[in-house]
Amino acid sequence: MTKGCWKWLFCLAIVLVMGVTSDAWSWTQKFQENGMGITESFDKIEVFMISEDDVFQDPGIQNFSASSWSAELINPQYVLAAGPTTTYTEYTFVFPDPKSNPFQMDYLVYAASELEFAQRITWNGKGWKYPFINDDHGSTINCGIIKDPDWNPDNYDRSPSASVVPLPGALFLLGAGVFRLAVFRRRKQL
Repeated sequence: MTKGCWKWLFCLAIVLVMGVTSDAWSWTQKFQENGMGITESFDKIEVFMISEDDVFQDPGIQNFSASSWSAELINPQYVLAAGPTTTYTEYTFVFPDPKSNPFQMDYLVYAASELEFAQRITWNGKGWKYPFINDDHGSTINCGIIKDPDWNPDNYDRSPSASVVPLPGALFLLGAGVFRLAVFRRRKQL
């Protein structure tokens, strides 16, 4: 390779590194779960972004006050949080979009694998609304908030996202491949 090519490849690598996504538009909101509305403690929370094109930012939920609780972003629209049985925890949601972006998410609370509580949470760009979806017996609550007889907790997409190669690893492999190609070409010319 000519010296000019090396400079171009070096500059390309710098542009790629500087192109890493920014968290400049992310925002967080602190919530708590105290088991209100259910008769027992809980050990799992599932949250599904139901508005189209809206997603959570990894890890989706963080900073649990209950010990040994953690969350995993299963796919961009599904966060699974779990831990030892508790009656109270505080946590923080992480959203990547501008705070003015309205969205809806469904919030499900479980005790020993049984759905105990479900709620559709709406952010209108300025504030939150917390209507119920169904009560702990699976029947639609008739309180004028949300009536959805077709709602079924089994209909959510719980499939994991496809794995992608992390950017730093991909850049290393790209650099190593280009270097080996240059060494091979140089040896071939000699």
